[in-house]
Amino acid sequence: MVRFKTDKSCVICGGALEFVEMEDVVYLICPRCKRGVYTELWAASYFANNLPVLIERLAEAYAERWKKRGAFS
Repeated sequence: MVRFKTDKSCVICGGALEFVEMEDVVYLICPRCKRGVYTELWAASYFANNLPVLIERLAEAYAERWKKRGAFS
């Protein structure tokens, strides 16, 4: 398992998002809010040479997902 903090912030609480790779999935999660997004490892492998781009894409998906779900209401 690989786990590290990123320079991306949670759109809900402002905490640092963490990148986690486990088994066949990679996650971008907020440990405080217990929310996150994930993608399968085979899809993430397209960004194998550019991890910052993968993290950026996951951070965008995270922000879109929780804004759509009304996390700010």
